[in-house]
Amino acid sequence: MCTINIIGLGTGELEDLSVKAYNTLKSNIPTFLRTERHSITKEMLKNGIKYETFDNFFVEFVDFNEIYEKIVEKVVEKVKKYGKINYCIPGSPYLGDVVTKKLLALCDDEIKIEIYDAKSFLEECLTLSGYADYKSIKVLDCLEIDEFSFDINSVNFITQIDRQDVASNIKIMLMESYSDSHEVLKIDVLNKNIKKIPLYLLDQERNYEFSTYFCILPIESYKKPLYNINNLFRVTKILRGPEGCPWDRKQTHDTCKQCFTDEVNEALDAIDNKDYENLCEELGDVLFQVVFHSEIASEEGYFNINDVINNVCEKMIRRHPHVFGDDKAVTTEEALKIWNKEKQKEKEK
Repeated sequence: MCTINIIGLGTGELEDLSVKAYNTLKSNIPTFLRTERHSITKEMLKNGIKYETFDNFFVEFVDFNEIYEKIVEKVVEKVKKYGKINYCIPGSPYLGDVVTKKLLALCDDEIKIEIYDAKSFLEECLTLSGYADYKSIKVLDCLEIDEFSFDINSVNFITQIDRQDVASNIKIMLMESYSDSHEVLKIDVLNKNIKKIPLYLLDQERNYEFSTYFCILPIESYKKPLYNINNLFRVTKILRGPEGCPWDRKQTHDTCKQCFTDEVNEALDAIDNKDYENLCEELGDVLFQVVFHSEIASEEGYFNINDVINNVCEKMIRRHPHVFGDDKAVTTEEALKIWNKEKQKEKEK
């Protein structure tokens, strides 16, 4: 049986590795590194540990999924050739290494996987930031985030910002939720370097590497200039709660019908008048009505706001197979035809 030793190189020096991992590296087994960009590699060479790297894939290919597939193919090819190899990655194999996940999925009667864990980049980043024990922490992959990913009440950690253009895109997304001067910690996990930067200057920084993480500090409630949808849910629950507003606590679906109608009509008037400042306010009032009715329904045991959101997302995805599925629609007429077709299917169930 062939064996792949997946060795985490951690975030420090060679002596920080476990004895078992170090001995495995010293055992003259062919060794392959995902990348040579790690402080430990110079010490490996000094200690007679020879290796090859897959850095060339990061130059030849742009798409990360393709890069990871190529590395997996090469690792499998090498283990079949040599019988036993070491595959080394920065940090921990269990956190953030796509190749490890793919190799574990391929594991069968012919290929055995042995994992030698080490300190992860995320663990080191949390320690360096000083926010490891904060009440709410959110970890985000820099390649998968959008403007809706961030929770302004939490500490948001964004992983592996390896290029300036990636940092620029993140800055633009963050500005949808935070002020331009909001503080961000730029953390280089390998160099143990921390720099506090105002949000608007993020893309003016240099020296971005795969070991660069962002720590977005929370907006504390006592000085909050911005709110998100979770704050609206919480405010509504407080208004309906025992210590809330007597008028709000008394309302029912029926008593709020006229309020709902009035708010929708005011939003329609703002659209007709092209009064976009007022439209922003009126849409907020309509949204509050949706959340308010959902809270009443939740108290009565029928559904809650998460059910409302889940249902509408499922419906939009289901009725747009030309966007989320394999159907094709080039014109608005074709799109409308597909919509009506999917709507009819729902009625027939």
